[in-house]
Amino acid sequence: MFALIGRKVDEIIFISFLIPCHGSIFVENNIYSMDAWWKQSITIPIIRKFGQQRIKNKFKAGPIFIGGCGRSGTSLLLSILSAHPKIYALSKESDAFTKWTRDDNGKVIPERIDRFYRQMLKTTIPSSCDRWCEKRPSNVNYITQILEYFGEKARFIHIVRDPRAVCTSYHPSRKNEYWISLDRYENDVNNGLKFQNHPQVYTIKYEDLVINSESSIQSLCDFLDLEYGKEMKNWFEYAKIRKSKAWYGELLDTHTHSIHKWQKPEHEDRIEEILSHEGVMRIAKKVGYSFQKIKLEN
Repeated sequence: MFALIGRKVDEIIFISFLIPCHGSIFVENNIYSMDAWWKQSITIPIIRKFGQQRIKNKFKAGPIFIGGCGRSGTSLLLSILSAHPKIYALSKESDAFTKWTRDDNGKVIPERIDRFYRQMLKTTIPSSCDRWCEKRPSNVNYITQILEYFGEKARFIHIVRDPRAVCTSYHPSRKNEYWISLDRYENDVNNGLKFQNHPQVYTIKYEDLVINSESSIQSLCDFLDLEYGKEMKNWFEYAKIRKSKAWYGELLDTHTHSIHKWQKPEHEDRIEEILSHEGVMRIAKKVGYSFQKIKLEN
């Protein structure tokens, strides 16, 4: 039924482009084009109505959110959780929970939740799934709003990684440019750690997930009140999310090489910059990283 609705939503959106949009209309002394009016008054409300209904009917357990500084392993974590038969993991970042406002009653609401609903209406959700999981690194900056909006059933997973690994990752489209700034690392990790002792938030280190996979995934399942069954014990075999731009290709099983990639001579100046950044060092040491002088690989 909802797959059909998803197609109808697409038809509505398509039709909106076919309707002549000559001229403008006045709304509260502001001028809007007809296509903008159609989107705000027709398309988005319909998507929200049917999307909200589908979520309510399909998912009984609370949602799961993943966040953390970019290049910290959020995509890997989503892939691992996608192996669980009760979790529907969104394959694409909806960017629906990174801009918030308040309604007329003062309740915090995501401005573009229609993006999330649109994705849910256009997909087939396995009958075994009773909760959904959304991943976007910048979710970590909106934990307060997410928990306020979704309530006590929601769960948030904050993944943290060694800043030397995060901040020596190259940008995919800008050659020889580091992807994550030191200030961003400090800001994002700090925002996540503010909730380190919150009962609805779980902080996990990327290195633990790689080195101690079995015990880390089992603890994660305990936090989410999920069975640690064969699918999670063999997550790589059962994972449904197997591609991501973050990996530049196909899913790979966890390996310790990813932990030490920063130990290359080409990153020597960058490592010195990281070790000299007081904010990054303060945050990283709080998580438990140590920074003894390490000889870089030749």
